[in-house]
Amino acid sequence: MRLTEHELLLSAVSAYELTWKAVNGGLSLPDEPRRWIATRMQAFGVRALPVTPEHAAEAAMLPPIHRDPWDRILVAQARVEAVPLLTIDSRIRRYDVETIW
Repeated sequence: MRLTEHELLLSAVSAYELTWKAVNGGLSLPDEPRRWIATRMQAFGVRALPVTPEHAAEAAMLPPIHRDPWDRILVAQARVEAVPLLTIDSRIRRYDVETIW
């Protein structure tokens, strides 16, 4: 995936997690999750990052630092696409991946 220097990406995994939390009461959004995510992506020029077979294979080969399969896919996506990952999760920082926050 070719990126510009300051391009923002939203993983399909993050969209899933946002929606799951909103639907199950762990996150309050001002609109229906799909609509809210789509309008925020459009407003901020965020590009979707789908999960590819390469991402899935990379996630499966990661050392078992993190047990959450969704977080492992996020790490794999950041590694494969050579992009930093925005996270507060200290376990993710133990992987060989650039993080922000």
